[in-house]
Amino acid sequence: MLIRTLECKHMNISRKAQKKYQSEYMHQKHIIHYQKESKTLGQSIEFATFAYTLLFLKKQETL
Repeated sequence: MLIRTLECKHMNISRKAQKKYQSEYMHQKHIIHYQKESKTLGQSIEFATFAYTLLFLKKQETL
């Protein structure tokens, strides 16, 4: 955050524009974070589905 503030001051950006710039930056940061989280969640669901399928097939073989 401090770096963004210093960048804005260096570029002589108004306080209002500075807040908007910081807000957009944080918004992008959150989007990237949630994309990573959803990818991890997707991989977990895929693995759980795969494991359940293997268990189901193994049980079918024993019957």
